[in-house]
Amino acid sequence: MNIPDDDCLARYHAGEATAGEQEKVAAWLKQDPENARKMGLLQEDLEFITSHYKEDAFNVDTAWQNFADSHMVNPRYRWKQLYRYGAAAAVVLLAGAAIWGYIGQEKSPEWVSVRTGENEQRKIVLPDSSIVTLAPSTMISYSTDRQIRLDGKAFFEVSHEEHRPFFVSTQQLEVTVLGTSFLVDEQDDSAKVIVSSGKVRVKENKGGDNVILTAGNEATYRSAPGTLLKSETTDANWLSWQTGVLMFKNTPVREVLAKLGERYHVRLRIKDVPPEIVSKWAVSAEFGQISLDQAIKTLEDILGVKLEKQRIK
Repeated sequence: MNIPDDDCLARYHAGEATAGEQEKVAAWLKQDPENARKMGLLQEDLEFITSHYKEDAFNVDTAWQNFADSHMVNPRYRWKQLYRYGAAAAVVLLAGAAIWGYIGQEKSPEWVSVRTGENEQRKIVLPDSSIVTLAPSTMISYSTDRQIRLDGKAFFEVSHEEHRPFFVSTQQLEVTVLGTSFLVDEQDDSAKVIVSSGKVRVKENKGGDNVILTAGNEATYRSAPGTLLKSETTDANWLSWQTGVLMFKNTPVREVLAKLGERYHVRLRIKDVPPEIVSKWAVSAEFGQISLDQAIKTLEDILGVKLEKQRIK
């Protein structure tokens, strides 16, 4: 069975498909569970995109030309169809093409990959002028059509393009944005997204839950038991890897030790003090770009104790 063409899908999503076209799409969806899954993902993306769409601000000419330029499509292709369906259907058709690649004559985007070393940070300017700051030991692949594949941790400052969303995919999550700044941190068995400005949608790669985040929100995913939770960000140091500064205000000592250990790739433990005593201690301090030994000495002086360290291989 042939895949329904982009005209048919545009009418289907706009609620303007004929009975025959509806039957064609329905049969195609039943043919393979993967088709139904893709349609569901597309529907979710379209709902997110069109929630930002204002009919009086939408210009079919501009939107189509921008899409044609960025996707290397002949601008004359499907021009009349866009006008025939009107602005709302044009949004659906353009968004669907950007997400799913149904526009004819579209070339596969070229991908560029960058990997940072163990102690390296790197800032990259993407083809759309968005900026990505990579944390150490991170790999990113990006294309010309605002699609990102991430393994590791990165902070994104996304240029706003109202009718061309920006996608970040990890092994566990998919993030959809229009223009914002946010962090994605992918670990082996968990992933986190924290939003600095704007709005993003986060969803599990295998379907299931999805959440909308705004500034100050975070979403945390844990592969076991497979939960995606939204909350307010309480970690004041979520960008410390980028700024080089760790700040603590009446913070439990265990959390301070964990953050310092994460920065310097060590495990820190207080010697000769029972854990039940340590659990009651809190610290207010600031650690700039100093060595591990300097950080240990500072904390030892504040607490009046001795610390021991163990390197993490």
